Amino acid sequence: MNLESLSEKLYADIEGGKSVPKVMLEREVPVNDERENPKIWRNFGERGKNVRGNGRMGNLGQARNAFLPSRPYSSQNRRGRGGSRPGRGMGTSEHRANHVSGRKWNGPAQQNSSSQELMMKSSEQVTSNASVFESMLSKKRTQQESEDVPGFRFTQMKELLKKDSSELLMHLTAKKSDLSCLLQKNLRPDMIMLVAEMFAKVSSSDMKENQSALLAQLVQPSVLDQFSSHALNIVAQNMKYSHEEIIKYFENIYVLYHDVVDILPYKASEVLKYHPTNAVMALQNLKTIRKVQVPLKLEDDYKTLMAYVESLLELHKSALPKKPREKIKREWQPGIDFRQLSIHPLPEDLLRKGNVDICPAIIEGPYKSVEHYLDVQFNLMREDFLIPLREGIANFVEQRSSKSNKRKQIENVRFYTNVRFLNQFIEGDIIVTEVLFNCRAKKSRHNWKRSKRFLYGSLVCFTSDMFSSVLLGIIVDRSVELLEKGILRCELIGNIRDDNLFKREYIMAENEIYFEAYQHVMRALQSFNENNFPLREYLIDVSSDLHLPSYLANNPGANYTFDRFTFPVIEEYMWPPREELKVNESQFKALHSALTKKCAVIQGPPGTGKTYLGLIIAKLLLKNSNRWRGGLHDNGKGPMLVVCFTNHALDQFLEGMLSFTENIIRVGSQSKNEKLNEYNLRVVRKKKGMRALALYGIEGELEQCARAMNHSNGLLKECLRNVGILSLEYLCRWMAPNHASWFVVDGILNDNMLVEWLLSGAYFLNMMNTDVSMDDTEPIPGNMVDVYAENLENLRNYVIQLNDEALRAEGYELETIQNMVMMYVSRFQYLKNKLTEKYEQNEELPAELAIVKNLNDLHPELRWVLYQHWCSKAVEHYQETLMQERRNYKVIHRQKSEILEDMYLGTILDCDVVGMTTTGAAKHQALLQKLGSKIVIVEEAAEAMESHIVVSLSAKCEHLILIGDHKQLRPSTAVYKLAKDFNMEISLFERLLMNGVRFDTLRIQHRMRPDIADLVYPAVYPVLENHPSVLAYEDILGLKKNLYFITHTYREDTAMDDLSKKNQHEAEFLIALCRHIILQGYDPCQITILTTYLGQLFLLTEERERHSLIKNVRIAVVDNFQGEENDIILLSLVRNNEEGNVGFLASENRICVALSRAKKGLYIMGNIDMLSKKSHLWAEIRNVLQKKEAVGTHLTLQCLKHPEQLTEVSQAQDFDNISEGGCRLMCGEQLNCGHMCKKLCHVQGHSDFRCHETCGKVMCIRDHRCQKLCWQNCGDCMVPVESNLPCGHKATLPCHMDPKEYKCPVEVSVKLPNCEHENKKLCCLGVDKVNCSFPCDSRLPCGHVCPKKCHVYVDPEHLDFKCLRPCSRKNVECKEEHICQRKCHEECSVCMYKVKRKLPNCDHYHDMYCHQDPLIINCHKPCKKKLKCGHDCPKRCLDECGGCQKIVQKEIPDCKHVMTMKCCEVPARHMCKEKCTRMRSCGHPCTAVCGIPCSEKKCESMSSRTSAAACGHLVRLFCDEVSVVPSPKILMKRCKEACGKILECSHRCKGTCGQCMQGRIHIPCQEKCGRNLICGHECTVSCSQTCPPCKKKCFVICEHSKCKNMCGKPCAPCREQCGWQCEHKKCKKKCSELCDRLPCNEPCKKKLKCGHDCIGFCGEKCPELCRVCNPEEVDEILTFLGTDDDENARFVILPDCGHTFESTGLEKWLSMGQKMVKMLECPMCKTPIQQAYRYGNEAKIHFSNVLKVKYKIFGNLKQINNGVIKSALKLKSLTSSEDFKKSKSSLDELHHLVWRSKKAHFGAFVLNSLEARTEFALSIAEHWHELKNKVSQDGTLQDCLNTANLLIRNILSRLEMISLQEHSDFDGECKRFHLMMLLRAVQNLYEFKNSHSTNWIEKYEICRVTIEDVKAFPKDKYSEIFNKIHEVRKLLSAADIGIPRIEMKQVVQALGLHQGHWYTCPNGHVFVIGECGRAMQTGRCNECGAAIGGSHHTLLHTNRSLRNYPEGI
Repeated sequence: MNLESLSEKLYADIEGGKSVPKVMLEREVPVNDERENPKIWRNFGERGKNVRGNGRMGNLGQARNAFLPSRPYSSQNRRGRGGSRPGRGMGTSEHRANHVSGRKWNGPAQQNSSSQELMMKSSEQVTSNASVFESMLSKKRTQQESEDVPGFRFTQMKELLKKDSSELLMHLTAKKSDLSCLLQKNLRPDMIMLVAEMFAKVSSSDMKENQSALLAQLVQPSVLDQFSSHALNIVAQNMKYSHEEIIKYFENIYVLYHDVVDILPYKASEVLKYHPTNAVMALQNLKTIRKVQVPLKLEDDYKTLMAYVESLLELHKSALPKKPREKIKREWQPGIDFRQLSIHPLPEDLLRKGNVDICPAIIEGPYKSVEHYLDVQFNLMREDFLIPLREGIANFVEQRSSKSNKRKQIENVRFYTNVRFLNQFIEGDIIVTEVLFNCRAKKSRHNWKRSKRFLYGSLVCFTSDMFSSVLLGIIVDRSVELLEKGILRCELIGNIRDDNLFKREYIMAENEIYFEAYQHVMRALQSFNENNFPLREYLIDVSSDLHLPSYLANNPGANYTFDRFTFPVIEEYMWPPREELKVNESQFKALHSALTKKCAVIQGPPGTGKTYLGLIIAKLLLKNSNRWRGGLHDNGKGPMLVVCFTNHALDQFLEGMLSFTENIIRVGSQSKNEKLNEYNLRVVRKKKGMRALALYGIEGELEQCARAMNHSNGLLKECLRNVGILSLEYLCRWMAPNHASWFVVDGILNDNMLVEWLLSGAYFLNMMNTDVSMDDTEPIPGNMVDVYAENLENLRNYVIQLNDEALRAEGYELETIQNMVMMYVSRFQYLKNKLTEKYEQNEELPAELAIVKNLNDLHPELRWVLYQHWCSKAVEHYQETLMQERRNYKVIHRQKSEILEDMYLGTILDCDVVGMTTTGAAKHQALLQKLGSKIVIVEEAAEAMESHIVVSLSAKCEHLILIGDHKQLRPSTAVYKLAKDFNMEISLFERLLMNGVRFDTLRIQHRMRPDIADLVYPAVYPVLENHPSVLAYEDILGLKKNLYFITHTYREDTAMDDLSKKNQHEAEFLIALCRHIILQGYDPCQITILTTYLGQLFLLTEERERHSLIKNVRIAVVDNFQGEENDIILLSLVRNNEEGNVGFLASENRICVALSRAKKGLYIMGNIDMLSKKSHLWAEIRNVLQKKEAVGTHLTLQCLKHPEQLTEVSQAQDFDNISEGGCRLMCGEQLNCGHMCKKLCHVQGHSDFRCHETCGKVMCIRDHRCQKLCWQNCGDCMVPVESNLPCGHKATLPCHMDPKEYKCPVEVSVKLPNCEHENKKLCCLGVDKVNCSFPCDSRLPCGHVCPKKCHVYVDPEHLDFKCLRPCSRKNVECKEEHICQRKCHEECSVCMYKVKRKLPNCDHYHDMYCHQDPLIINCHKPCKKKLKCGHDCPKRCLDECGGCQKIVQKEIPDCKHVMTMKCCEVPARHMCKEKCTRMRSCGHPCTAVCGIPCSEKKCESMSSRTSAAACGHLVRLFCDEVSVVPSPKILMKRCKEACGKILECSHRCKGTCGQCMQGRIHIPCQEKCGRNLICGHECTVSCSQTCPPCKKKCFVICEHSKCKNMCGKPCAPCREQCGWQCEHKKCKKKCSELCDRLPCNEPCKKKLKCGHDCIGFCGEKCPELCRVCNPEEVDEILTFLGTDDDENARFVILPDCGHTFESTGLEKWLSMGQKMVKMLECPMCKTPIQQAYRYGNEAKIHFSNVLKVKYKIFGNLKQINNGVIKSALKLKSLTSSEDFKKSKSSLDELHHLVWRSKKAHFGAFVLNSLEARTEFALSIAEHWHELKNKVSQDGTLQDCLNTANLLIRNILSRLEMISLQEHSDFDGECKRFHLMMLLRAVQNLYEFKNSHSTNWIEKYEICRVTIEDVKAFPKDKYSEIFNKIHEVRKLLSAADIGIPRIEMKQVVQALGLHQGHWYTCPNGHVFVIGECGRAMQTGRCNECGAAIGGSHHTLLHTNRSLRNYPEGI
């Protein structure tokens, strides 16, 4: 019988009343996710062969797709959102990885035939079971409507279907229990239709974990029965549905069946046996009976589904082992899907022998396809962590199987045997498992604090069968305390199915690799495909073409803004000058590339400002975010993504971004920067809407599951501890019924009977030994005490308690207690022995014992066998329960993760920047895909693996900016071979460079002094320039060299289990050197010790702990210090061995990082000879060091006090001789006390020094001398002297003490007079001052006894006493029995106990005080009502409902854009943030947002038209300006003509006409200054700055000391006695004062070494030349200065330089430069003359003049700072009004910097700039306030205000420096502004507007033209123009004022005024005085507010009478 005839017969029988079989299903099976049941997937076996008929091995996903079509009936497709959705793969990646086979597929013919066969079989079953089905139909027809379920009524479900699929899913998840209740009922047909539609709509949600959980719990056989029955009843009962509704219903249930098969295949094989068949039958009858047009595709899909369900049934019955997947070959083969590979290692991965043949990464040229690229990257990542683990396990297995005693060391993997699992519990969101890996941990001496074992995120593998099967775990807690106990904590991953987890012993393999990063990256790679892969043209095709980012390509004319500049971003020549952007030339080019290239690559050598540039890039992009944000679905939202390789770099970058935006979110919990805590995602996230409700429900389930798991784990742990006898409550279920009833007494299980039954063996064995140790008894947790019927701790406590009682007992009682002690001790010993005995599992013996009826007949040994059997069953039960709860927890946790991710997305979308590490980006890859950041900035791009960066990108990425340096650290891999041979060490950054992608290199370094920079330039970097700032670094104090390599041959040692290296000599030496440097005055934070090995790091740390002085010095490994810097770096290279093995010191990248971290000083230790032989780079470095004489075996130290003292050190012990940081000499400086400092030479001063000499001063009249140390205060004489006291006693007192003042301490007895109590007192005390020590015996009025001592003198009647005992009365107004908690003397209060009571107006319970009435309580809990929109009310219970805050999507009627808004808001076009899609009338696309009308925003596209600006140059016009050309003044601001003016510094200006404001204010000059300072040194700063004080070392020196300040700082004068003397004369002045003697002209009487007379003067240093021995040299000296040859000529040697001159010629030459302000100099070498006594006064005069200039330049900082603060406060008061609102940000920045100057102690350079700029700004503000009331209130005043704001912003643009050119420009513009305000005031005079005179016009025009000229203001004409303006004013004052006569006559006639009534105010405005015409009161002018009028008929002197009055008056 065919299908159609079967269907006709079936429905004919139904209509004729015959019995029809009900579809019978098998019993319900436990709900299991296919992830928890992989067997069905692994065992698909041979039945999957050749599914597609192509002879190639398929997989389960392919098998499913062969049977199942994609789902064309989802809710998305019905809404018209596109074609069919591709079918999803089933199971986790490790299950999909298995190759499966299936039967041969021969096309549709076989499909139809197989379905017909199945229907034929079904027809027989249908006929035989008709009666059952008939009864079901009869019941269906007569059933009542189902009972309503809250929240799921018909209308409510209709509303639910309007929700988004994800929102609907979250609602159903939150209301899961109500939905389950609904589905258990018999539903009405209309409800069935709605439920089916609801399940179909949920199918389109992306939240698959929640969907699978919902289906698993709610799709039960009874539910599917109703769907199937309804499908049949539609035809059988002829239900009145339209054809469309019927087809829609069948489409919906197909989607439901498809989801069950897709998500829950194991369950589908049991619950979907016949439902697809019934649907096919129903569709056939729809066509034949009701003539419904059934879509052919729908019918085919059902048949395919039916065939697939049949295959699942067969698959479930027979299981074959899976075949391992072949590894990818070196030559990549398309078609092998890497997505099937397991991310977690499988046993076959670990036991594979031989090398795995994989493809290397392609570094030159493109990849074949996206699949090729992803496949290669995934397999390389996978093998990188698998190879070390595989090789280690192979070696371990080989050693275990080998009979040899030799054990080869296994690298990379450590193995631990006898490992046991102890415990499982929930911590956070993780199921933590405790593992005992070392049972002898107490004897281990391993230093876990320093160890690299068990690092967080490492992978551990457990096996009990030599890795044939494995359990995997990840370390989650590395607590040193636990590790010392041999316990570690991990999270088990994958499918845990070992029921004997807590019973077995395991072998544990520990892999050091950080597996956490690997698994997230690999999982993210598996999620990519051809459709969602980003930036293919660069990552796959490595295109070198320069493309614009898509958002710029769509709007190429886009303008960006930066500060006051607006410029087209693409046109580099129209950008602001780089000085305004604060970047150098190379940074400027890189900045332009970063903003305009789709894939920008920026290389930055060390110190070139990569991070600084990255922040500027981010700032510019955020400032112009409207250009790249927005889109059809973005609503103008979407953050920029910042990705870094390390947490440190990410924190550093995000902290920098806080300076220009605080709308940041930092993803990840590893941040150590406290400033970023409040920006962490977990802090910022917002819980809102139904998702939050669903989250609360899931969190409740998680908490419940965690409690159950922890409870089961606690019980299991106690069962395994063997410390007591378990209670019958936990054993009875595994007892035989007759055994359990044995221990029942009065219907209750009696634990005492069980204890006595088991411990009876103690009596049989007669164990009465009391000498038993009980100290090692383990305590039992308080919550687990009830688990035991009896335990060892309890017995121990009994014995202790009895022993305590025995101490107090006697006789018979004592004997009884001793007997009881013996009994309990024997029980303890017996119980302990039995609990520790090993129990052998024997199922036969317990079975035999189960039939025993009288348990007392059993031998004690058999009793324990039976008990242990019960215990083992309990353990098995709790282990199974624990495993099931663990699985449940994981499923619920995955649902929570989906909800959280959705919440995170809503939070992140609102921010500007989201930052995460590459690992975090991989972990949140799904979130990134939804987030769709268009711009991604990657810092440290050259250090991260390529795959790490790729997984940070999303399909919507339009702009990628890579910043890094491939010549520093490369990506590190676990396998060296993969790095070198398979190109894994080549980053994406470097690969793009190798393939010709354009990149920019930063060239100017701001970090290293040139000597240090020479180590990497040009050896590493061919081009690297030094910024002028690094040329001014001071030398390192206390050392001869700033750069030095100490070479040595001390050998290295192994460290950290032979995994690292250390060098004791280097560690000790560098620690000693570090201490020496700190003694020179350096702060510890200025020094960093770097090393190349972790073992050396630990050794250095240990050495550092021995020296408190250097405890704050940072020690780091080179690899962890990339991107950081410090002033002084001490570098330990460690390697030094006979083999010459340098390890990774041969890596040029690592060398580059190590040598480029120091700014000012670098000191390296290592073996330079060995390194040079192994590396050509080290050979080059050695050559550089040798040229600089900076390499050797000894480091030379130089004493600061005694510069001539040099100390060579080569080992740490050498520093002991100079332990104070100086040299070996004694200090010898005189202290303030007069003693000499006898300490070893030290650098620190003596201000805090304490002299330790004996004082010796006379202290008293007895000639006692002070024996204290000199630094101590002498005080009074304390020598003891025996004295007689007035009371007659004797005492030994200090010498200075008077016996009469001494209080005798002898104790005497006395009877007190009032109370007559006898007390003791001191002899010196009077009786009236003695307090009685007897207690008071009075009773208080309250009944209590007085607690005080006897007090007959104070309040004897207790009238004022307050009893402090607790009150025992009941509280006032207490509704219960609460006792007062106050003191006895206090009045009782109302009852303040907290109670929980139900409120009468709602169903909520409220915590309130006992005395409160519930009627007065307002309920603040959330309202539970529903709003009209269907959402929950967001308000409180007490508030009126309304104002729905639910975020929904609404369509704007006008533009049809969809936007997200609150439910209560009404959408309107002005709210739309999408990009406008309209075209302007000019033909250009509109670039504004949709909500702004196109007509309101100007077109910013550039036209080809030009117009003349006010400056005379031509300027290009924007499109909107073609029709209405802007004024020339506006155009001149955009003028791009070169300025070219010669500036004050003599350099040519490089700005444009517009940038320099037509020459009025030039941009700063960036040329090097190069001028000589007053000290003679060359200025090294930029020309844009005022020459600062010289930063070189001061050269000032005298015979006593040398100035150690910077050269620019004024020197302190020497106060020592002048040393100029001879036998004739002597100077009596101080060294710095002018000498009071003349030079001695007598010849020197000394003899030279040759024996001839000295040719010098008496008292002067003798010249080394002899007139006889050196005649030629003497003649040469005479001719040098043109002196005549005189045999009596005397010569002078200058000690400062050593040159010799003839005295008269030298004096003549020196006199020629007296008028110049400079040091007195040597004529030959220009060395300053300072130590020549003969010319000392001239030198001091010159030095005094130089010092005056220094004081002028350096200034009195405090005075300048006070002046700046004063001016700034005045400026703030003048600019606080709304007038200066446009300048507010500049003014605020000024005030902030001034405020900082109070604490920061800025130098003179900054303060002088602040002073000048503040004064200029103050000048503008003062002129404005002075003249604004005199200027017309029309547009003229506003023009003046705009000019004032513009000038203030320009003046305050660069606060910390000011150049001479800026000073000049600002001065000119301030003068121009003053004159402009004066001229505008004149223009506002009444006389100006109405004067008939013309004699002032010519002068006025001269002033106007000069002031309004667009060029620079001629400052030399300021006085001239100022005077002309005043002349114009005077001329106007004398002129006739032309008030219209007609107007004046009308006024006069109206007021009746006569001559004398008309006057003018000070500003020329006319006013009138009525009455008598004389002034009687004062007032204000209506036009300008000036004072007018007067008093007592006297006019104010500023007013004047107006003589020109009307005729006839």
